[in-house]
Amino acid sequence: FISLCSEVKSCYAKYLLLIVYLIRVSAGEAIAPGLDELASLLTTQGLGKYTDVFLRHEVDLQTFATLTDEELKEIGIPTFGARKKLLLLARETKKKFELS
Repeated sequence: FISLCSEVKSCYAKYLLLIVYLIRVSAGEAIAPGLDELASLLTTQGLGKYTDVFLRHEVDLQTFATLTDEELKEIGIPTFGARKKLLLLARETKKKFELS
């Protein structure tokens, strides 16, 4: 698994996602498919370090597409640059949902 990752940050995000997924599944929790999709999207855009924030707050891909700047602050993303990048990505994601 780890050997398939091309970057350390990417590996960390995927590894963290796998651990959280396995813990939740072993505890009998259902995992929304959109959480996996969001983690993959964040990782491919170089924003994988924020994956754990969205996992902790159970934000799936569809919810991510509707987030506001204030909501990003509320869930613990304090820096302007990160919020701006995430909001731009959320806007792109929302457009894709509207087209499908």
